[in-house]
Amino acid sequence: MAEEIQARRSAVLESALRTFARSGYRATSMGDVARRAQISRPGLYLYFPSKAELFRAAVEHALARDVARCEALLGDSSMALRERIEGAFDLWSGQYVGPLADDLEGLLQRDAALLEDIPQRYSARFASALTGALRSAPAGALSVDRVSEDWTLDLLLSLATGLKHRATDPGDFSARMSRALAIVLR
Repeated sequence: MAEEIQARRSAVLESALRTFARSGYRATSMGDVARRAQISRPGLYLYFPSKAELFRAAVEHALARDVARCEALLGDSSMALRERIEGAFDLWSGQYVGPLADDLEGLLQRDAALLEDIPQRYSARFASALTGALRSAPAGALSVDRVSEDWTLDLLLSLATGLKHRATDPGDFSARMSRALAIVLR
């Protein structure tokens, strides 16, 4: 029973995030989210007592899911470093390329105050997992010869951010990131 409730809550959060992304926080009503999630409005209020709490929970749900998948991938030492990093960036940034991604990014910027420190906490977790993967790299694996972990981390995060804005779709992002990683990683 608890699994069913958790699965339903997750489905509601996924629907909420898409609804907020398309319409914006201010223009989205609890009724809009309830309709999209195929739940009654009173039922939605049983899960989330306010729109602000629903918004925070939806963003945190997506970030928690994504960062957990990235942490697992980056920590998988059975894979080559480049594969782990490519996969992690595809999950963290690449899936958010395209029209919905633009909507989500705008939403997160416009309504950042409602989110408190949620995006920063999950970005820090992603950066920490990436740093761990870089530290585990065998000597000579990085083209920058370990100039500085901070510098390498900054470079990779900046590459991903820039490529995310230039890519036309997730596949294009992945191909561009792969070419960039071939330069940074040996």
